[in-house]
Amino acid sequence: MDLNQTSRLDTILPLRSIGWRGEGTASGAATNRTDCRGEVRFSHFQIPTLVFCLALVSFILASCATAPPKPSDPANLTAKIRALAPTIDPAEAALTADIAVHYPQELARAYHAVRPAGFNNMLINLGIHPRGLCFQWADDLTIKLMTLHLRTLELHRGVAHLGNVHEHSCVVLTAPGQSFDDGIALDAWRHAGHLAWATVKMDKYPWKEVILDPEYQTDLRTAAQKMEVAK
Repeated sequence: MDLNQTSRLDTILPLRSIGWRGEGTASGAATNRTDCRGEVRFSHFQIPTLVFCLALVSFILASCATAPPKPSDPANLTAKIRALAPTIDPAEAALTADIAVHYPQELARAYHAVRPAGFNNMLINLGIHPRGLCFQWADDLTIKLMTLHLRTLELHRGVAHLGNVHEHSCVVLTAPGQSFDDGIALDAWRHAGHLAWATVKMDKYPWKEVILDPEYQTDLRTAAQKMEVAK
């Protein structure tokens, strides 16, 4: 994966919901911003050595104490997608599920992602890892799914805790015209590339649909087109 192909998408997710909109720069270099789980990114990040070391140790211990999540089964996700509506094409559901499960694993290798996700965010914010904040996982998975030219499924952007330090993003699948709340949330960030998915109503995050700015949607479509050409 070419991590530079969506450089404009490195700005904070520009959302339009309840009058709120994220701020970024055209070059893709945002300053002083808050991302998933309250990670704050500065153009010149400074942190006391002792605090950093304590945080590093605690994150590593937390990671070691938690067993890696069991990989998602594309067949189970396929069945859940098909159950969204009788109009869902079975082949499209199977292909979408396969991409949703396996493509984040490719992204994890490209991102050098590690668990837990909060520790990975810190490495990104310190400039040690190149990419992998929650909205970037959502962007890149959206771009990949766009290349499928879905006919019986629709892609949405879900955000939980909009506008506060716990803000988190995901991709949501629905049948055309179906309520967002009846969709399936696809969260690649939560387990560092091991897809977490659940119905929007049943997931632990209180997902709300947001509408991406038209310019941002154009950037996603352009990135998808470039990805298709590069195949």
